[in-house]
Amino acid sequence: MFSSAPRASIIIPTHNRADLLENSLAALSRQTCARDEYEVLVVADGCTDRTPQIVRDFEQRLLVRLIEQKARGPAASRNRGAAAARSDLLIFMDDDIEALPGFVEAHLNAHQDAHQTSLMSPHLGDQRQVAIGYLPPLLKIQQGYFKAELRHWWETIFQRMSEPGHRFQYTDLVSGNFSLRKDFFQYVGGFDVEYRCHEDFELGIRLLGAGARFEFVPQAAGYHHEKSDLQRVLQRKYEEGVADVQIGQQYPDLRPTLLMARLHQHSLLPSRILKLLAFAWPATGDPMANYFMKWLPFLEKIRWYAMWQRLLYGLMGYWYWRGVSESLSTLRATRDFLAERCRTGRPRLLLKIDLAEGIAAAEAMLDAYRPDEISVRLNRSPVGSIRRQPGAEKLRGAHLRSILVRDLQAPLLNALAKDPDFAHPDAAERLSELCSEILKTRKLQEARGRV
Repeated sequence: MFSSAPRASIIIPTHNRADLLENSLAALSRQTCARDEYEVLVVADGCTDRTPQIVRDFEQRLLVRLIEQKARGPAASRNRGAAAARSDLLIFMDDDIEALPGFVEAHLNAHQDAHQTSLMSPHLGDQRQVAIGYLPPLLKIQQGYFKAELRHWWETIFQRMSEPGHRFQYTDLVSGNFSLRKDFFQYVGGFDVEYRCHEDFELGIRLLGAGARFEFVPQAAGYHHEKSDLQRVLQRKYEEGVADVQIGQQYPDLRPTLLMARLHQHSLLPSRILKLLAFAWPATGDPMANYFMKWLPFLEKIRWYAMWQRLLYGLMGYWYWRGVSESLSTLRATRDFLAERCRTGRPRLLLKIDLAEGIAAAEAMLDAYRPDEISVRLNRSPVGSIRRQPGAEKLRGAHLRSILVRDLQAPLLNALAKDPDFAHPDAAERLSELCSEILKTRKLQEARGRV
């Protein structure tokens, strides 16, 4: 049945969600790729429902295999599926994703395009490509404000990744729909099984640290059958609090990027009170949070959206801090945790670029060296610098125009106006090119509401 290796291996971890899995497998059986070009590995993680029978029912329609194990969590399940994969390309997909017909083909094309690019520019390395697909949410059980808010959360994730010049961060890795080479996955060590939440973020940290090149591939789309209700969202925030402490302990230089750092710095008085309750008096805070949760339907009924949203985010913040408090039991310990910065000691690559040589030349340099930081000049005039950003990918050519518009536009225009070398006809032509590129990029970002 499995005579030759397929081009892609799709890994689906699942736990007692047979109906969702059946829908996912049905969608995978309708792909534009030929049946023998991809295999599906379903990792049943302690399943006690009809999952094994569902998989057997699809054996005539898919190259599908069932791997059964005791319940060990999604990270261990994905690692188990990756180890059993026969293809060099791994596609990770959740069991509640209904892949569109071009899903597999888009993932294959993304890595084929990366391979072609590496033939022209070997320094880029196609083996380190990570393709992140699009997951538009299907919200059938949610209603009203909560449904709209949930849709907004999901769409914001992918809208941000689709912006021109987006610089990917570890938080952009979506475990429900991404692909990478098997040897690269094994090289970084796979998923960390100690994480029960944010295991994709933690993998993203190591991938970017190993020089991964993230790419958003909207054509690799699948509808996400989101079943979360309000109670599940609040439980998830608690789990995220626990996971963020794990990330901060394992990667101290990333502590400023964690949600707790932003909440700690910018919270208003009501949020600070909720944080105090979460740490000092959870026996009082928990029933209070459950009581105020009952106010949400009333606020929606009277159409007081602003107060509804404020209360919802307050509840989410409370349960997030409750998760943090599981490991950092006091507010003082939390403050010390956020204040402590541990530098990795890893040497940073600072690249100096001169825009007088043209934007294309500067972009080529960024792609060639992939620096942590850049210092930008225009002939003899300094323009500015971009410092290392913890948890973000190394800089590359695609980021430059966005950086010029968002961070360095004013000093660059000042340098252009003052530089005497631009009186030369060739320099005037380069000046025109720089200005037109700035305007073009600015219009793209304005169209997306980012400027």
